[in-house]
Amino acid sequence: MYNSFVKVIIGYIVIPLTICFNACLREGVFPDKLKISRTIPIHKKGSWDQAENFRPISILPIILKVLEAVIQRQLYDYFVVNKIFVDTQYGYQKGRSSIDAVER
Repeated sequence: MYNSFVKVIIGYIVIPLTICFNACLREGVFPDKLKISRTIPIHKKGSWDQAENFRPISILPIILKVLEAVIQRQLYDYFVVNKIFVDTQYGYQKGRSSIDAVER
């Protein structure tokens, strides 16, 4: 499904999508169809006729990206509320970077 298409129909699918996402989270089931990606080669440098000059990029379904964002937000909020992040953790923290870790 293309991003532009999802933007057009989101008003029609938001409720069923929410129900599906909640069922996935509640039951711990990740749909097999969302595990399929399309891999395309991206040219890095050098000759176009040598495979080592390309790197693979996986194109993931937009619905998967939305589900990942929902899960990430819920996990992040859970970690913050339950004080699971330690003071020395800089990765995956809003407002903290590797520069902060070096300056510490």
